[in-house]
Amino acid sequence: TRYVLACLVANSISGKQKSHWQMSMEEAGVPSHNASTCRKSDDALQMFLSEHHHVESIHFTSISGREFHTAIASVQTTHREYFVLRDNGLQIGSEEEGVSEPWQEILGCTVEGFPT
Repeated sequence: TRYVLACLVANSISGKQKSHWQMSMEEAGVPSHNASTCRKSDDALQMFLSEHHHVESIHFTSISGREFHTAIASVQTTHREYFVLRDNGLQIGSEEEGVSEPWQEILGCTVEGFPT
């Protein structure tokens, strides 16, 4: 989904080149000293998606069945639920705070993601 693409971390555009393994170890707070950080010309781009962004389901309606604003989707991950823009997956809120106030004003929706 677009949410997953929005959450991916590349193995560095500027800075030390990292493998998927190195990015995973860094995310876990474990040093990865024994892996090379030099990029070889034949190395492929590697992407890393944090475990807390693994998607379980995507919803266009609330639990009660009410439809969200047409620009909003709800993404349930392994740890929490996020409100995202359907077009590009940009996170605009979470289950705890709801849709952020600036996005409520821009889209014309409520904190729960429903049209006003």
